[in-house]
Amino acid sequence: MHQKENIKEATLKLIQETKKEVVLKIIKALKKEEFLKLVPKIQKEFVISHKELFNLIQTEYASFVPVEVFSSRILSGLQALVSYLKEKQELSFSQIARILNRDDRTIWTAYHQSKKRNNKPLKYVDISTEYIPIFLFQNRELSILENLIFYLKQKEYSNKAISKLLQRGPTTIS
Repeated sequence: MHQKENIKEATLKLIQETKKEVVLKIIKALKKEEFLKLVPKIQKEFVISHKELFNLIQTEYASFVPVEVFSSRILSGLQALVSYLKEKQELSFSQIARILNRDDRTIWTAYHQSKKRNNKPLKYVDISTEYIPIFLFQNRELSILENLIFYLKQKEYSNKAISKLLQRGPTTIS
């Protein structure tokens, strides 16, 4: 009886690993935009959670954050990013800290301050106008918002377009 359970567990583990390999092949084969459009379908087809898919993407190449995450006027850039990674991506504080090159306590504090500032659940989009590579925010020389603006300017967005995208005043952008 015990042997049958072990065989069943090993079979289920093998199936999960095979699913992950197939999803990784899909990730590699598609351009970022194409892949992001297929995320809900992939999750349904392969019975894979958003968190598992996020972890797979993260292991394959840098993951991305929708720019709309930063459009909250209530939260700071770090608070908005940490809230997104914690709530939508279901990452732990230590995983977020590792990804953002920050101390665990900083991440914990940012998250709890965001909850004090905004006790309503944040609404996150599944399809964005622009996706920001998460590795950008590892740069500690600039704030989260400064890193974001610098990246968008590199992509030749105007100050006006950036302020509209982030729902901030033009003077905040320049």
